[in-house]
Amino acid sequence: MLAYRDLDPPAEYAELSAAERTALLSWIAEYISPRKTPNKRTSYGIKHAFEASTGGFYVSNGAFKGAMLAAGYEPVCPEELNWRFRISTRKVVWS
Repeated sequence: MLAYRDLDPPAEYAELSAAERTALLSWIAEYISPRKTPNKRTSYGIKHAFEASTGGFYVSNGAFKGAMLAAGYEPVCPEELNWRFRISTRKVVWS
């Protein structure tokens, strides 16, 4: 039986092109900052905000989780399917 940690693996981030990885990390740097308490939004919701606010490319939940790790953000509970992070989001278009 698959566990949540086996679904949407962060390793999908490595499957993005170099340009896509750069665009995603740039967006994270612009719209996300660290904070002490967990944000209620999950990786799944935030990745949709990325897609909507940039008119950009599709990114899987796994690839987004990998990008957040690459940007230095650790999940609150890595066993969850949709990760939450200790972050603030600003100027984001929520769909």
